[in-house]
Amino acid sequence: MHLSSFAEYCALLQSGAGDVEMGNLVNAITTNLTSFFREKHHFEHLRESVLLPLCSSSEKSTQKKLRIWSAACSAGMEPYSIAMIVKSTISDLSGWDARILATDIDTNMLVTGRSGEYSSEQLANIP
Repeated sequence: MHLSSFAEYCALLQSGAGDVEMGNLVNAITTNLTSFFREKHHFEHLRESVLLPLCSSSEKSTQKKLRIWSAACSAGMEPYSIAMIVKSTISDLSGWDARILATDIDTNMLVTGRSGEYSSEQLANIP
């Protein structure tokens, strides 16, 4: 498709045929900075201030439920990091109903996250 001006591009986005292009635009302009255990202190806070107290308070409970939402998860490294922190903190998850929801506006990044395949360089920061 060849457009000769920004105005034509805006018109395309606003037309009925612009739905697919709107997705392409969003994917093109999003920032996809991601890595495993990026901003390590967030994961330490999750362990110390959320997971450990949750484990203590639910020791006697028969209903052990955990819900975590990783918004703007990009290529999925953050939710996988969260899963690793959860697993290392709650060693026996068999009695838990634990779920991590990972969302992002960039559909290309969600495809990468869904596949769970990363390069050895991307895996280097995993403790």
